[in-house]
Amino acid sequence: MEKKLDGFDIEVFIDEITSSKYSLSKNMKSLFEQSLFYYCSGNDPTPIGAFGVSFPLYIYVDSFIFMRENYMDASEWLYQKLLELRFILKEKRLLDPIGRLSNCEAKNIQLTLWEDDKQKQFYLLYIQADAIKTCSKLFKNDSNYVIPKCICNHRYELNKENTILDTIEGKVPFIFGYAYGDKYRCISQYQYIGKYGSPEGINLFEKKTSE
Repeated sequence: MEKKLDGFDIEVFIDEITSSKYSLSKNMKSLFEQSLFYYCSGNDPTPIGAFGVSFPLYIYVDSFIFMRENYMDASEWLYQKLLELRFILKEKRLLDPIGRLSNCEAKNIQLTLWEDDKQKQFYLLYIQADAIKTCSKLFKNDSNYVIPKCICNHRYELNKENTILDTIEGKVPFIFGYAYGDKYRCISQYQYIGKYGSPEGINLFEKKTSE
């Protein structure tokens, strides 16, 4: 799962993510296709700790309805954990809920740019919003949907029926957390480093290839 994109430009990213255009640019489409989308994320640093710059974009979404703390405190705790993991915070921006971030009940949106000790970078888009609506808005591209590289569903709090998340979870190459049915096989396990306990670790599943 190595990152293939270079040339991070946070201004270009913001322009695209806040655009009302239905079509993604070629570069943004590639970025989304290599992303990890984490719904019901809370402020769990585990995926970033596990994979680092292997994903050029992490998208964290949580409504914070069930969280025991507010978004701003949670985001600062998450960023502190990433600093402790020796990632370097290069930039932080607060975004308005416009363009692709509109109509998803977003209350807070932060975009941060991080760097590892080899100066390789990744984005973290951290959104307080409805997960299903956010997924639909972000990954819609013309009449189709872009499929991210990985879905993280560790807490799996949604009661969802026939939503865009159901569609995407059946198509993504990797799932970090829970994979139902026989389309995916477990390939590795990672230590949970968040707040809410998971001594058994988190499994990474890979979609089986057709025979």
